Formats: sequence, C-alpha cells, structure tokens
Amino acid sequence: TGSALLSLSDKKLVPIDDILSPLTIKSPTNSSNDHLIEKGLARFIRKPLSLDTSSLVDFPMLVNMDELKFCPSMGMDEYVGTLPLDETEYYDHFSRFSLSGIQESTLKPGNKKTAGKLFPGAFKKKCSVVLPSQCQPEMATRVKESARAASGGKMTSIDEVAMEEQFQYTTIGMSDSYFSSEDYPDHRVFYKSPPIGCSTLGAGPMGMPFAAEWIGVVFFSIISQPFYAGSKNHEAALHMFDLLESSRCVADPLLILWNLKLHCNQQQKLGVAWGQFDGHFIKIIEATYLLGKQKVVPGNFNKGDHNYQRILGEEACGEAKWKSNSVFFYHLYKVMAVWRKVWDTNYVGDDDKHRSVFVPVELLFGEFSVCLRSPFVGTKDAVNEMFENRDLMKPIVDAVLWLARTWLLLYIDIRPPNLRICEKEDGVTKVYLIDYDDMVLLKEKPCCDFSTVTTMWKNEHVQKVFNQYKLLA
Repeated sequence: TGSALLSLSDKKLVPIDDILSPLTIKSPTNSSNDHLIEKGLARFIRKPLSLDTSSLVDFPMLVNMDELKFCPSMGMDEYVGTLPLDETEYYDHFSRFSLSGIQESTLKPGNKKTAGKLFPGAFKKKCSVVLPSQCQPEMATRVKESARAASGGKMTSIDEVAMEEQFQYTTIGMSDSYFSSEDYPDHRVFYKSPPIGCSTLGAGPMGMPFAAEWIGVVFFSIISQPFYAGSKNHEAALHMFDLLESSRCVADPLLILWNLKLHCNQQQKLGVAWGQFDGHFIKIIEATYLLGKQKVVPGNFNKGDHNYQRILGEEACGEAKWKSNSVFFYHLYKVMAVWRKVWDTNYVGDDDKHRSVFVPVELLFGEFSVCLRSPFVGTKDAVNEMFENRDLMKPIVDAVLWLARTWLLLYIDIRPPNLRICEKEDGVTKVYLIDYDDMVLLKEKPCCDFSTVTTMWKNEHVQKVFNQYKLLA
C-alpha cells in the first residue's frame, strides 16, 4: 500500500469517518461501472484463502479445483484469478470427451460453418420436417457409423450481470449479518476471522456454490461440485459449508468508535489511519482508498523514492498487474498467515533474539477494511542519524536476514518512522522494527550473503541502499 507515515509524533489527529470516506456502489442491474467487480471490491479466486478444506477431503461434494481445466493454477496453489464468463472459453473443455469411438470432430467447438456443410446427410431427403441447414452448431461432432448415438449441445455464457448480482446480493447479506447498523450504530467492527458467506449461482435446475470471504474485499471461490436444486447433493453441499463455518472465531470483535481520532497522511493517500487504541497500536487499511481521486497509477511510480516497494509487492503477488484492491489484500493475508507461524514457533538462542526485534501482529477483518493490531512498543521514532550507528543497526540487519532466510519474508520498508526506540533505565537501548503490511513473501530463499546487506548500516543514506533491495530479493 505504499509507505504510510506511522510517526506518532504527528500532532494531526482526524476522526476515522473523515479519513475513511465511503464509496457508493450502484445496483448490479444499473448500467454503470460503479459495481463491486469493476471497483476491485469483489474477486473470483481459484481456492479459498481462509477456509481450510483439508478436513473435508473425503466429503463427496468437495470440489477438486485441479480438475477444472478452465481455471489453471499457473504453477501456484492459489492465485487471484478470473472466472471465465464467455461461452467460447468452455467449448474445448466440453469437447474433451465424446461418446466412445463413434464420433469425429469436424471442427473445433464454436465453428462458423452451417449445418448443411457439417452434416450433409441430414438434408436433401424426404422427411415430414425440414431441419434448418443454415444454423451453425456449436459442438460440431459427426457420427462415423450408421445408427449410432449422436452428440451435440449448447454452451451458454455466464452473464456478467448475473455474476455481479450474485456477488453483490451475497455481500449485502454478509454486511447485514456481521456489520449491522442496528447492532453497531456507532462503531467499526473487526473480527478475528474473515466474515464468510455462501453464494449460489444457478442456471435452471443446476446450481454451483461459491464461498465468500471478506478480507478487505470479498473473495469468491468454488468449494463444491454443482448440484440439482433441492437434491440430496444440494443439502450435502450446504452441510459441508456449515462444517467449515463452525471453525470461525466471531466472538468479542474489536469495536472502534467512528469518532475516534487517529493519524493519517491525507496528502499521500486516502483510507489509511493509525494510532493508539486500548493499549495497542492499530493501523486500519480501507479497501476504497485505491479508488479515490488521488489514485496512484503504477506507471507513475518512481523507483527512487519509497514507492519502490510497491513494485516488489506487485511481483510477489500471483498477478502481474497492481490494478485492484484484491491483489493487495490477497497478498497481505498470505503474509500475515506466515507471520502467525513466526510467532507460534518456539525459539531459543539467536532465533529468539532475531524475532524479538519484531512484534506480533493480529490481522482483524472489517467491512471493506482490515485492522492490524500489535503491542505498542518503544518511546520514540528513530532519526536518520541512528542508521549510521553500527551497534544500533546490527540487530536490525540480522533480524531482516533471519526473517528472509527462515520464513521467506522480506522486510523492505526500513526507515525512521518504522524503527521504534526504547531506552531502558539501565541505559540499554532496545530497537523494534514495526509496520509489516509491505513485506514481500518470497517464492524462493534469497541468495544474497550477509556482507551484502550489512552495507546498509555503513551507508549514511540508508534509504538509498534499500532502493536497491530488489536485487537482494
């Protein structure tokens, strides 16, 4: 999301409702671009992010996404993808199999030749009904032998409005359930587990259920095989979703008053606020800030300033374009999932020393927003001169390297506001590195050696060193 200034010495405090301004979404049947999908606030992904389906591997209705050729994995277990809507995307997949040994495909599905040319034997004969020779069959397969079963069919596009309706109606229902204005008239609400919903896309008697997960934006993924409406399989699919929901933690959500005053940097971007709350440091990131008037276009990024980390974050995601909220929140969730493991592991010795430079962070889930909550540490922010202090910076460099090599997490936002200083009574100075939403989840362990990164504390302009951190990654 870029480099939010987290300095708590900033005297400017603004109520949350002034920082996190709402974005109006039109009805899905409205002919405009103000819809969830177009705004990047709802997205189809290949596999669920937060729903653990491993316990349901023997469940008969659980879908195996690896068998769905229309949704390739692109070499990753999960990725932010797009559900093909156009019927032409499915012709080849439907024609992969045919009735045994008696048919030949005269053209690829979606042909543009007439039935008269494809099936000449069906015409120029005496029959009480004359079939239309000028139509263009979409599945053009021809029987080799006489009096054998013939095959044909019709593929239908998934209408974009239908998909938009499905997404929006489900999201409205989730909003009413988790973030009801009747239950929480004065508060923003953040849960320990992502709010979820079950959404069904139906075509006639057939239905295909999606799971909806609210992680900043609403992610939709297919979790069940299709079923006939009202059938036993329909019942089994919903029961499977009930089992998944039972593991969620929705008790004791974090409640933050709308008039709570927090810090922001309105000149940099909209929708990011931070400060102290209930003995913790909190940072709220709103989904809609990328869509405001101050939206930053990737082509305008300047690698010479702090925006270089956005380029890195983009490459670490499963999609080549930094074009929507969904990419950021998808990546943030995966980073924070690893961060939980960092703190769930029992460490001693040097490993524990390296980890103690960081702080544990809890990712909480709100309505088109997330909240990062962590212990409040340190008494002041670092200043530029401190980055020239070899003794002070050595534990930071060691910890950054340890994190990258042990957990494949690359911290790339080292600068004074993110370095908190704690001066103890015994004269010992403790240094903490905070603010982790810009970390990069590496696909492979970094191949840099220790001496390469230690140059950061020898350079009087440490930020210039980290502008080259992409090479180390």
